[in-house]
Amino acid sequence: MFGAHDFTGTRTTWFVFEDRILVADEIMGLMAVGLAPFLDYGGAWYGDEPARQGGDAGLALRFGRRAPCADAAELAFGYRFVQGCREGLGVHSTKGFSF
Repeated sequence: MFGAHDFTGTRTTWFVFEDRILVADEIMGLMAVGLAPFLDYGGAWYGDEPARQGGDAGLALRFGRRAPCADAAELAFGYRFVQGCREGLGVHSTKGFSF
């Protein structure tokens, strides 16, 4: 497994693709639900080292309340592929906040 600062250096690549698909705009007048397929790939390394690159691809379920100060949440399922690291499936959840 890579450490916290393993993806640093003077050389870098970064590619991100994400789309947002609205599934239901109004569920019981309270919330909305959407899907977000994603793919990201990149890495960083120093010129005298081999490239350290990897990425992940998956699908996220996003939902939020329909209110002016509402929070949003996401549950993402993805597959990680990294050179020299453990590959496999993963689950991640996040919660947004208003500011």
